[in-house]
Amino acid sequence: MAPSRRRARSSEVVTSDQVAQGLHQLTQITRKLSNALLNNNHPLQNGNRDVVRQVANLSYAVNRLCQFMHSPTDDHWGLVKRVLRYVKGTLHYGLYLSPSSSSAIHAFSDSDWAGCPHDRKSTSGYAVFLGDNLISWLSRKQRTVARSSTEAEYKALADVSAEVT
Repeated sequence: MAPSRRRARSSEVVTSDQVAQGLHQLTQITRKLSNALLNNNHPLQNGNRDVVRQVANLSYAVNRLCQFMHSPTDDHWGLVKRVLRYVKGTLHYGLYLSPSSSSAIHAFSDSDWAGCPHDRKSTSGYAVFLGDNLISWLSRKQRTVARSSTEAEYKALADVSAEVT
């Protein structure tokens, strides 16, 4: 079954304004969740790197949904509800900050080449660790279209280098 591409109409149960309001609230929740993860002292079931991946995926999903805030469809409303269910189910997750014998900074970056089918822009992300503790992360669409996978990776590397220095 193909996904619905029609726009939400005000005569339907869900209006465009409701979807836009939901996306705005989802953006605020994501920011609060990201900040709360750094202040939460509960140990993780899956380890720090899994939470990094989950936060990056959540940030990316919210960013993608917000790109359709001004002309949402029924599918977008369904995705907003899906992300909110995910957030509700992972509220107990957090980052465990522990004393580390190492003060070395380790940074990891990755990107996909032309991952967005709409504008062919790449998505890049990074995670920075101080010892064993995550101190910074980011996932976002690159500002320009990369001509190759090497260029997309280079842009991601430049972003993480700017963060570390």
